[in-house]
Amino acid sequence: MAEQEKETEQQTAEVLEERTRELVALGASVAANCLPCFKYHFRKLNELEVTASEMEEAVNIARKVKENPPRHMEELADKLLSGLYERENK
Repeated sequence: MAEQEKETEQQTAEVLEERTRELVALGASVAANCLPCFKYHFRKLNELEVTASEMEEAVNIARKVKENPPRHMEELADKLLSGLYERENK
């Protein structure tokens, strides 16, 4: 039983190929603002001969994901503050 579980875990760990895992990690580095992480994964992707356009796509996706939370926070703050102004001006 334990050997079967080990084999299943290994298969699960290998679902994504190395280049895909590194592209995800590159994007995550951007989202986390981690310079050492970005440099490491960038170097690994170069070793794997991943194209600049593939890396750029991963980075651009991360940028889009990263910019949404601040925008949503600003929208919420504006909405709630406008409600306070309306209440005060009644």
